[in-house]
Amino acid sequence: MAKIKDIKIVCTHCGTKIPSPIFFGDTQSLATSTMTGNTMTCPTCGRPTGCNKENMLVVTEEGTIKGSEIH
Repeated sequence: MAKIKDIKIVCTHCGTKIPSPIFFGDTQSLATSTMTGNTMTCPTCGRPTGCNKENMLVVTEEGTIKGSEIH
């Protein structure tokens, strides 16, 4: 279990990295969460993008990993 420092959402349309409106304190909390139906509007392209583990970048003390790689 690693402490999470930051989470970014990568827009599925334009690739912009956006600060996540959803935050978890540690990787164990993220790993055990079920995330469905969460969306936000990308400030760059204006299109809705999902706030899902598949397009999250999670910054921990050990580095940056995709949310979908946290188990």
